Amino acid sequence: MSNNNRKPQSSKDLRNKGNSGLNRKNDIPQKRIQSAIQSVDKSLDPSGNLVEQLNNIVQDYLLRSNCIKTLEQFKIESQFANEQSNETEHIILGHFDRGERDKFFESWSRYIPISQRQDHDSWKLEFYIQIYFFIYPIHPVFKKKGQIDKYSIYQLKNYLDNKGEDLSKTNEVLPFYALPYVKNPETHQSFQHLFTHEWISDLRMKLKEFIQSIYGSDQHGSILKRLVLSKEGSVNNRQQDNQKRIAEMKQLQQENTELKKKNNQQIQALQELNHLAQKNLTETQQKWVQFTGELLKTQKEMLKYIESNSKIPEQIQKFKKKIASCDKFLGQNFEDLVIRSEDISLFNNLTQPDHDLSEITNQQQMNPVQQSIEEYIPLNYEKIILLFTKSQNSVLIATVLQALRWRITRARSALERRAVVVAYQTHDLIGTHQRNIILAQHLMFKAAPVIQCQTLKLMNALASDYNGRTYLTSNSQLIKLLIELVKKDQTDSIKRKNAIGTLQKLSLRKQSQIWMLDSDIIYVALTILQREKFILSEYTYEYITALIMNLSLSTRGRDALSMNKELAFEVLFELIEYPNDQIRTFTNGTFYSMFSRRDLRDYAYQLNIPQELPKLLTVSEEKFKKQIQYMIEQLESNEDDYDESQMEEDNDVDDLEDEEECPVDDEDEDDLDNNDMVVGEELLKNEFALDNEQAGQQRQLMESIMQKELQQRSIYQEQMRDSQIEKMPVGQGPFIVDSLASVNVNQKQVQSQAQAFVSRPKIPRTPPIQQYNYQYQH
Repeated sequence: MSNNNRKPQSSKDLRNKGNSGLNRKNDIPQKRIQSAIQSVDKSLDPSGNLVEQLNNIVQDYLLRSNCIKTLEQFKIESQFANEQSNETEHIILGHFDRGERDKFFESWSRYIPISQRQDHDSWKLEFYIQIYFFIYPIHPVFKKKGQIDKYSIYQLKNYLDNKGEDLSKTNEVLPFYALPYVKNPETHQSFQHLFTHEWISDLRMKLKEFIQSIYGSDQHGSILKRLVLSKEGSVNNRQQDNQKRIAEMKQLQQENTELKKKNNQQIQALQELNHLAQKNLTETQQKWVQFTGELLKTQKEMLKYIESNSKIPEQIQKFKKKIASCDKFLGQNFEDLVIRSEDISLFNNLTQPDHDLSEITNQQQMNPVQQSIEEYIPLNYEKIILLFTKSQNSVLIATVLQALRWRITRARSALERRAVVVAYQTHDLIGTHQRNIILAQHLMFKAAPVIQCQTLKLMNALASDYNGRTYLTSNSQLIKLLIELVKKDQTDSIKRKNAIGTLQKLSLRKQSQIWMLDSDIIYVALTILQREKFILSEYTYEYITALIMNLSLSTRGRDALSMNKELAFEVLFELIEYPNDQIRTFTNGTFYSMFSRRDLRDYAYQLNIPQELPKLLTVSEEKFKKQIQYMIEQLESNEDDYDESQMEEDNDVDDLEDEEECPVDDEDEDDLDNNDMVVGEELLKNEFALDNEQAGQQRQLMESIMQKELQQRSIYQEQMRDSQIEKMPVGQGPFIVDSLASVNVNQKQVQSQAQAFVSRPKIPRTPPIQQYNYQYQH
């Protein structure tokens, strides 16, 4: 009997029939499913009911599988299938007509299959729907007469920066990427067509057709047709597949033979390259040893000559020639040499210069690629400080501060930058020493706003250098002043951004961390992230999350996070999928440190975070998968950092290495109006240059200080490396900050996990150009 003529049966009859089927499992004819599939042939008749035929096939399958409850539910739901598709269309179009953006995209994600949302046409439709909701409050068709709020601007920008990136290459939609930045789009020539009734109607019709294409009645027919085609062509396909597999096997065998041959050739070539590289490395090391020996020999001869106090001009000239030749060689840009494939045999001619130098300081005979630090003329710092305290010309003071900062940000080498910073430190340029802290307080709080801004930018540039951090951390009052400024300024201003950037760089120091934590900086940072999450710039997000992570590496930092755990989990978990890779890494690193605490792990379990992290693991990129995996392992640990004796001390790892790049100059964001003034180095030379005698004395003083500082720092680095091998804090491995990345650690956990992470890119030393928010601030 055909399945189409089967009479409806009660659930009891179906259950009894199913149970009897279980007892007679081997007696069920195998023709049952075949008869169901054969009925598909009849369903191809246009006069037949395709939906009914498909339902009968599903019912036969469920009955044979003894899925009685499923069968009953299927019968009920199949009666309302068409009504459901109509209801879905009504819901989505209703949110569209009422301008309910969030509800629309919630329904969009729920009812539209993800496979239907990934083709180019649906992306383009979604793009125009985003534009529709953005202009909805001001569209004349709806007569709202409202305005576009900051949240809508943020949402559209976030969409364009992330999901809309693939469409940015299409000329059709490219002009719309400027829409969030136009004040009155309804009057703009490029966007006037958006504010017509025709554009709205056309977009709504495309949306309706798109929904109907998914929930249309022809979907069932296509399934039935596929069943028939698969039934009829199964035998032919199997034969074709076998023939295709045989041909593919032959082709793969041939390709495998060719690949083996190429692989052997490449192995041989690599062996030759390796041998050549080892040979070149040995030769280079030998030449460097020879070069260093020549320098030491020259130094000894000079010392011997000075001690004998003999006046032999020829000997002095000989010394000058050797030193000038070495200086020229060391002044070359080695990256350029590598690019040009220069021969390292340049070493061989160092002791035999091919030209005569009458004076070592003759700049015309020095290599122009890297110039001497003496190009920055010595300055009268007493006069500069007097200008800061006595002058009423705020623009002049700000311009001088700008020029002093440019000496750091535009230095041509690390040595030149170091000399500038040491000079500022020696003369206490901005008053961080105990006796001069009033000067720093005046420049940061009491001076004109333009001076305050330039002072904070100079501090931020100073904090990018090892000696600059030493200078800024010489007084705990300066840390407190910076935190006070961050608390007081509740806008994402340039001043506050530079203050936060300075604090983040100073947080590399143990003593600075203690002062910051004493001032409750973690609570302040978390509050900013909670209060201003929709208006913060990327710079603030990057530096404030990096600051929290640095502090979380210490015991006291985790104490503070534990005291503010509700706020910390609320704020940081929202950033765990942030599109900025650095911010996401800093957030993961903070969680990793927090999970070393038993009480914080318990709170994470209360929030169901252990259930959320595996879900996040499945949708994350490879570099974040390893971070999340370590977070999960930390959550499952039974240890507590309180149990570790090494955690009795705060993080004792300091910024030992200073291999940082020069700070990025931010002149594009300089809001200083000094176009009619002499600026930069020319201003410093005209107003604050010392006479020749005083300049010579200052140069000698700076050279002596730098030499002593270099020796002390070298000794300190060795001591710190030796003492820190056994003192690395728990949780520092996978998310270790740049300045600590070179320290060798003997902890198995850190060694295994650190391999999964590479050093993060350098984040900007000074705030980049403000990307948004200027246009709509009042």
